[in-house]
Amino acid sequence: VPIRAAEIKSANLLAKRGKSNEAIVEYRRILELCKADLAVDQSNRRIHAELNLLAWRIGRLARTFILAGRFPEGLSCANQVLECDPHSTSAILSRAHALLFLGEAEQARSIYSAYREKHFLDCHCIADVIRDDFRELRQAGCPGKPMDEIERFLAQINDAKTAKRGAARDAGPFSINEMT
Repeated sequence: VPIRAAEIKSANLLAKRGKSNEAIVEYRRILELCKADLAVDQSNRRIHAELNLLAWRIGRLARTFILAGRFPEGLSCANQVLECDPHSTSAILSRAHALLFLGEAEQARSIYSAYREKHFLDCHCIADVIRDDFRELRQAGCPGKPMDEIERFLAQINDAKTAKRGAARDAGPFSINEMT
């Protein structure tokens, strides 16, 4: 089984030079070769490592495409990453961002809602990551209205949750029924 470091490095160079279209073609070609190798030898850790590296690189291109307003390409990349790593939070968020700008606001809202309280790399609340991503998307020239709607939606969920906690705290250890 050949080591594909040189091929991956070549694709990395394309991405670094802003040749995203060429880079994604190369990453996908190498990814398919890795999948074929894995079909022969599932236990090969090096191939798994290459597959994970390629998924990460494709995930970076998803973000690049989304920031460039190329939402279908970004969605395609995010979906491909999720085929390799279904739990990739960054790919899930990239998918949500692409869906949002492709007019699939309900689907994006569902993803944002499901992930808003989770933590990314054990240190950042996803809600903060979403806000930071939205700020970067606005700076890149993406239309603000869909993001404004999502931010309002997430704020409403947060406000309702805070109010519920406050009501529970104010009620003390007894329920209303126990006090009457």
